[in-house]
Amino acid sequence: MLDIPSLCALSTAHCVALCALLIPANLVSTAFTLGLASLGYSAERVRRSAILSVLCVLAMVLHVLSWIVLGVIMVPTYILLVLAGICLGLNVWAVSYPASLRRRLAWIGGWRKLSATVR
Repeated sequence: MLDIPSLCALSTAHCVALCALLIPANLVSTAFTLGLASLGYSAERVRRSAILSVLCVLAMVLHVLSWIVLGVIMVPTYILLVLAGICLGLNVWAVSYPASLRRRLAWIGGWRKLSATVR
């Protein structure tokens, strides 16, 4: 059985290490999912990458929720929750509407190329 107070104590004792692992894991796994979706890889590969990324998001949300349970609510609490929400949203978008995501990423890439040629 899960012992919630022990998990909260673990999260508190190793907060810096958990954040040092979970923040880059979320960013890299989400970027990887976006890359697979934008390059037109199969839906199964994109889905597998998104599942891995959502597991990272879930771990970060549980870590932040442990701090909320303990009553430690600060600015990083909100920042990490927003980061988790953005990563989750992008992964859901990549799995649900890959063509739309591809068009949007192409538009962003085209805009950056256009602004670079204007200078």
